[in-house]
Amino acid sequence: MKYTELTADDFSLVASQGKMVLTRLELEKKPVLEAAIFRESDGSLCCLLPAGPSNINLPQINGLIIQYQELKKIGSSNSDKFILISCNHKAYFENFIQILKEILGQYDDTDLPLSDCLIIVISKWRHFLSAPKLNILHEDDIVGLLGELIFIDLILREVDCSFIEYWTADRGEEDFIYGKNIIEIKTTKKEKHAHYINGIDQLLFDKSKMKYILSILLTESGNNTPFSLPFLVNRITSTLSNFPNLIQLFFEKLRARKYDIRDSSLYDSYVYYIYRSGLFIVDDEFPKLTSKELSKPLNSRISKVSYLLDMEGLSSTEMFSVDYKKLLK
Repeated sequence: MKYTELTADDFSLVASQGKMVLTRLELEKKPVLEAAIFRESDGSLCCLLPAGPSNINLPQINGLIIQYQELKKIGSSNSDKFILISCNHKAYFENFIQILKEILGQYDDTDLPLSDCLIIVISKWRHFLSAPKLNILHEDDIVGLLGELIFIDLILREVDCSFIEYWTADRGEEDFIYGKNIIEIKTTKKEKHAHYINGIDQLLFDKSKMKYILSILLTESGNNTPFSLPFLVNRITSTLSNFPNLIQLFFEKLRARKYDIRDSSLYDSYVYYIYRSGLFIVDDEFPKLTSKELSKPLNSRISKVSYLLDMEGLSSTEMFSVDYKKLLK
């Protein structure tokens, strides 16, 4: 059986007299994996995966039971160690099967043991199964988040995986604050570098720091790499595969940006290509409206200012040509 085709209807095998029948799950890259999939008398869906020599503490997550078990295979007098993953909430069955497929996919794509793959995937899902589902994002918000993830994907691979810590998605500040470097990501489907600046002091800067705007122009057709939110989320997760704590942090920030991985299939149709990009330095000469440019303070009855900034023709560097290690030192 191909693990990618696993459904709730396949959970029909039942443990008998302390021994079990194993199912051969076909992987795409590695040899088949023997596992037990069955349904308990109370309706719970269960999967037993070989634990190998692992003794690490297994993660816990709302809606699932995850624990070690020692059982005997049919025809064997010796006990083998397994990781039991079970779900007794029908409302979570679909998520349970998706989690199981992701664990097996992670195992198939990496050299990590199954126990580590389990920790990575559970870290990803923990914050979503314990919270109500969110509405799918509006397309403008999809485009905005996509730009931030395109930048994160680039920086994690070129600079350092810990850069995920400097994404301020959960704080409502500039998008990235890394030491004395502040980077604001502006992403649009327009054909030129023109973006709305929300807040009169969004481009206010401290001369002891460096402030940048990364402008990314997207189009719905192209010949280069197509980007979608699920594609980038999966690629970033893969990049962070050796850092389960950073994966957990990444998904906390995604949740703060109102992206719910349980709706990933709904985002598959939102695919974009990078048309152009430019990294702009915000300095004294950069066009902007801030409180410093005003001859007198704003009236207290004015609570929000938004303006369109046209940066077309200003000096900039294409985002994939920037030496980020040097920029962020």
